Amino acid sequence: HLREAVAGVRRGRGRLLAAAERLLLKAVPSEANFVLLRDGGAVRDGRDGLWERLRAGGVLGRRFSGDPALDGWVRLGITPDPAVTDRVIAALEAR
Repeated sequence: HLREAVAGVRRGRGRLLAAAERLLLKAVPSEANFVLLRDGGAVRDGRDGLWERLRAGGVLGRRFSGDPALDGWVRLGITPDPAVTDRVIAALEAR
């Protein structure tokens, strides 16, 4: 079970990073079960386009708006479930 879960997380992470690259999002390479993404735009008046796009798609991640070094970055957990990854990618693609 553990091997299958790890393999699923790796596949999901790869798909998510490929989608981020295709969508011109900034991404931090990772070997973990999460990725950090940023849309490259400035956060203005508390509005973060990436964060709001994800929320509108029913996807929650961890926003780092209180840390100036990570302002605008969103941490997204990766699961072995491809349907969850599909939902995250669909939310990222919604513009």
